[in-house]
Amino acid sequence: MVELLPLSLVILYFVPFMIAAARDHDAYIAVLIVNALTGWTGIGWFACLVWAAFTPAGGPNRRTATVPSYIRRVQ
Repeated sequence: MVELLPLSLVILYFVPFMIAAARDHDAYIAVLIVNALTGWTGIGWFACLVWAAFTPAGGPNRRTATVPSYIRRVQ
């Protein structure tokens, strides 16, 4: 049980990055870097969490607008 504590803390530390990556945030690598460098302050961790929680610019369907018409599925 004690062995799981360090692993749990590492996973908790990188929650903002995991949220940004799961949401396909435009700047998920930047969230990782800022989280790794300033997350230990608490304020940096919370700032990364808020940053990761915002929807990326263009909304959740931003990629559909850039797909060429010949690639779109015909219905």
